[in-house]
Amino acid sequence: MDNAAGEDLSWFWNEWFMSTMTLDQSVKSIDYNGGDPSKGSLITIENLGEMALPVTVLIKEENGKTGTVKLPAEVWQRGGEWTFPYKSTSKVTLVMLDPDHKLPDVNPDNNALSGIKIPTGVTAATVISNYLNAIGGADKVRAIKDLTINAAGTLQGVGIELVNRYKSPDKFEYNAVAPSYNNYVVLHLKANGDSVSTVAQNRWLKIIRSNLKRIPFIVLVFP
Repeated sequence: MDNAAGEDLSWFWNEWFMSTMTLDQSVKSIDYNGGDPSKGSLITIENLGEMALPVTVLIKEENGKTGTVKLPAEVWQRGGEWTFPYKSTSKVTLVMLDPDHKLPDVNPDNNALSGIKIPTGVTAATVISNYLNAIGGADKVRAIKDLTINAAGTLQGVGIELVNRYKSPDKFEYNAVAPSYNNYVVLHLKANGDSVSTVAQNRWLKIIRSNLKRIPFIVLVFP
């Protein structure tokens, strides 16, 4: 197989069949040539585990450009750290390893790094406090009786659209669909008082209803 592939695959045979090694790739830092993002960036990645596998790096820039860099397993032959240049033209907002989640990384939390630094002193509490102050105080939030929240994102490369609706005092609806898959219903949950209906993965769920005023829970059972 080495001859057919035209490369040395000993790293694969040793790691997958001859040992119990684990994989832990991570993004260490993002730097710029001369401190200027328009002159290109230098991205440093690490191999914190024993396995040495190829690396796929997704890079996003502040100007909206994206790029993918693929590095062979041989980059780890010189040690557990590797720095490579990237021809960026603006600040790098995100560097993510294994964007398609194909590798058995034991610690995926360190697979991404944002190039946008958070100012000193900014915490979740300060962000919430500033938001409440900007809209006139917490009482403004308590006074909301009808609210709709729209969001969109991707899940394993599939676009998902989310809609949350709240209506005081006891109406709620959550809808997550995949438009590119003929509006495939990932999850639809609708509550009106103590009556609940839901669809998950295009299937209706059997629902055991209870009087929520007496028993504050609902049990959902897949058919």
